[in-house]
Amino acid sequence: MKKTVVLLLALVMALFVCGCNPKSPEITEKAEITLQDADFITWYGRTDVNKDGSVNFDYTASGFEVKFRGTRLSMNFTATAWQSDINRPYVTVITDGENYRTAPYYALDTQNKTLTVEVEEGEHTVRVLKRSEAAMSRVCLNSISVENGVFLRAAERRERFIEVYGSSTTAGYGNVDCTAEDNFSTRTEDGLATYGFITAEALNAECSILALSGGAVKTNVWGNEDNIPKLFARATYYNHSPYEPARIPDVVVINAGANDNTYINQSTGAEKEARKQAFISAYAAFLNDLRAKYPGVKIFCCMNMANEGSTMEYLIGLAINAAGYDTDLVLLSLPSYIGDGVGADGHPTYVTHEMAAAVLDQ
Repeated sequence: MKKTVVLLLALVMALFVCGCNPKSPEITEKAEITLQDADFITWYGRTDVNKDGSVNFDYTASGFEVKFRGTRLSMNFTATAWQSDINRPYVTVITDGENYRTAPYYALDTQNKTLTVEVEEGEHTVRVLKRSEAAMSRVCLNSISVENGVFLRAAERRERFIEVYGSSTTAGYGNVDCTAEDNFSTRTEDGLATYGFITAEALNAECSILALSGGAVKTNVWGNEDNIPKLFARATYYNHSPYEPARIPDVVVINAGANDNTYINQSTGAEKEARKQAFISAYAAFLNDLRAKYPGVKIFCCMNMANEGSTMEYLIGLAINAAGYDTDLVLLSLPSYIGDGVGADGHPTYVTHEMAAAVLDQ
């Protein structure tokens, strides 16, 4: 007996000396969690943690997922633009893997909103994703709790990761409307019915969508200071601290240039040529910034969903050459909207988005 005790003490001392402290048993459930507990809550897209521990998720299709055992999940949110009929934010709540296109969605129409998911006793998974785009509103998860149960350890993250950049089409502007004459409203904008999110789901991949209605690679007709390459450089849309990736995407998709195209075509002669060259330089710089941050990433440079025509395809091709072409840069024309594929303000509906996703997920 004495010999056994001596041997155990020797083993403990050896572990201590070499720094190999015994690993504590894995915790598989908790009655309460913090919103930064990566073992129990999975965040999607670029998010921002506030000083009080709450978390902002502002970008299209950003959000979170939790697993739990119990009968009721309660989530408390605050949001900006909640009073606006045009800009108020919407979130989709997906329970137990139900179809994301038919899952219920909710307007965050009060400054402080609690949403609940009531289920039968058992194990469940809930994913909450923002349907509307970052520029129109901020959304913050303040707290989350389980009634008559516990949170369960999160599932492993999906292996693939896609990052998508674009303007209004990428954000889903008007894609669940069917009247081209209708104006913008977040009510008819569904980021989960966009080519980027549909492609990611088809490939069982996570995605981060960085989209800005009116966004250009260089310049748009409204003279906005924000442009799409700036979204890449920021931690989040509202937090302009330098972005430091926690995860490198396997693929980057850029679907931008429609707003630049409008700006270019409003000029003639030497001014038009100067605008073309400025676009080419800005696009090439964006590609090189992406490659510097994400070495070896495959980048799909897409166009045509907004009927930009062959001119933009030609200019993006020149930008790819200017950036130093290699096989990881792919020029890809996507389907443009036709027939019942036209939504609010002449934007593509989910019909066109589905056709574009079918091209991308090959």
